Amino acid sequence: MTSSQALEAENLFRLQQSENEGKPFNLLQERENSRDAHELTGVPSGVDFESCELAGVGAIRAIPKQDCGRFNVVFLHGGAFCLMSAWSHHRVAGHIAKACGVQVIVPDYSLAPEHPFPQALDECVAVVAAAQDEHPLGLTALMGDSAGGGLTLSALQRLRDEDVLLPFAAVLMAPWLDLTLSSPSVKTAADEDVVLTEPKLRIMAEYYAGAVDSSDPRISPLFGTFDALPPLYLQAAGKDLLRDDSLRLKETYATLGLDLKCELFGDMIHCFHFFAGNMPEADQAIAKSAEFLKCLVNKIQKV
Repeated sequence: MTSSQALEAENLFRLQQSENEGKPFNLLQERENSRDAHELTGVPSGVDFESCELAGVGAIRAIPKQDCGRFNVVFLHGGAFCLMSAWSHHRVAGHIAKACGVQVIVPDYSLAPEHPFPQALDECVAVVAAAQDEHPLGLTALMGDSAGGGLTLSALQRLRDEDVLLPFAAVLMAPWLDLTLSSPSVKTAADEDVVLTEPKLRIMAEYYAGAVDSSDPRISPLFGTFDALPPLYLQAAGKDLLRDDSLRLKETYATLGLDLKCELFGDMIHCFHFFAGNMPEADQAIAKSAEFLKCLVNKIQKV
């Protein structure tokens, strides 16, 4: 049964979408509207935050008071490659840090269109490498929501191709993996999605891709290759234009005989995780992500 908090969040976005219907896309206004999005997330108790810099990229570090130090996490924020920041996602990172019992680093990577591909990817890859260097055992997990989920998969493919130490696992939360927007749910879920619209996504996909075709697998990692990647856990939302990006990746993995954990939260909106601390479904999804990572670390450290 869907919680009252989840229904309230959906109604909030439905009202906003109705108020904005028919208005032309305004990037500056979209950025202003999302600047304080962290206020939708509950304040995580028992977590401290500090500004830091890794590989020349500014970041926010979420440090739980109960920090076991067994691994660390790099969390790549969403925002369609053009919006939001480490600040907008610092509370979500705090909930992840508390659930995992480890530090979470949220890089403030450069946004498009001022900085189109590949700058954000370059910065995220550099931060991941730096995070692995600073952990005594080199144990880093990679996580991301929406566009950050796409950057997560792109970063894994890039690190593998460059023969660099890979994170031991990755979690993709409602990821945007196909910037050509060819997944069936872009059309079939349009009436249910109260967060995203196809026209806005197309504009921001063009901003991010710049002079590169959006079907390039470095931009749309769904079109890349998946051999030799670490274990992945996908969390898809049922009322999400991007839902089938995750389900297509699941099908590809199954066809290739590769192992992938994918879970569909059928009644949830895009990136419902953002309501952690204020929505039980978001807390549950983050708890499942933490359990996935901790189980893998247990196996690694037993070898």
